Amino acid sequence: MVNTVCPGLTNTGRARTQQGARAEREGRDVEELLEALGQELPAGRIAEPEEVANVVTFLASEACSYMFGTALYMDGGKRRATP
Repeated sequence: MVNTVCPGLTNTGRARTQQGARAEREGRDVEELLEALGQELPAGRIAEPEEVANVVTFLASEACSYMFGTALYMDGGKRRATP
């Protein structure tokens, strides 16, 4: 069995590139756009890469030896807020 991490929007170069095209189309700054997207989430912000890495480290550790077949959603509460 495999455990999975399902991250939402995370502050990475790839996210900045993807959102950069949208920001340019809308005449906005990518920082402004990422902040606005984060504010739409229950967490009020997007994830930082270190937060995702910490969860992956936990899943790979002995502390997680009894967890099997689990999906961990790291989406700032977006999934929960979806009707």
